Amino acid sequence: MNQSGKFAGRVTISRKGNRRLRQTMIQTTQLVVNNVGYFTAAYNRLIIEGQKEPNVAIVAIANKLIKVLMKMIHSNEKFNPPTAQDQSLCTQKIKRLTSKKTERTQKRKETRLIDQKYSVLNAGLKSKSHSKQLNYNTI
Repeated sequence: MNQSGKFAGRVTISRKGNRRLRQTMIQTTQLVVNNVGYFTAAYNRLIIEGQKEPNVAIVAIANKLIKVLMKMIHSNEKFNPPTAQDQSLCTQKIKRLTSKKTERTQKRKETRLIDQKYSVLNAGLKSKSHSKQLNYNTI
């Protein structure tokens, strides 16, 4: 990460290694995210919880895919995707997280409206007090 205080710099994917392999892994990951529930749930979790931007989440899932593939190669096992029960838990979690997100955005909107009302009131009070000062100065 490239962070210091309030500054958060942009971190890019490493350019080390084979360029075509990186491109292929990203494209493969996009396909896998669209078709395999296990990786779709992981991608949605990263996006919905607001942890990562979409492209950064794809790179994170690509990393996860590489780890799964390496484990499959070394252990000589097939990929065993989660059961239907796990998928229902994932959908429940997604629903819960999206409802939290909508609640948060609703609260933010309400606080913005309140802030706007106060700023309008304060601006009105400042202009009135300023005009009174002008009137007192002219007497």
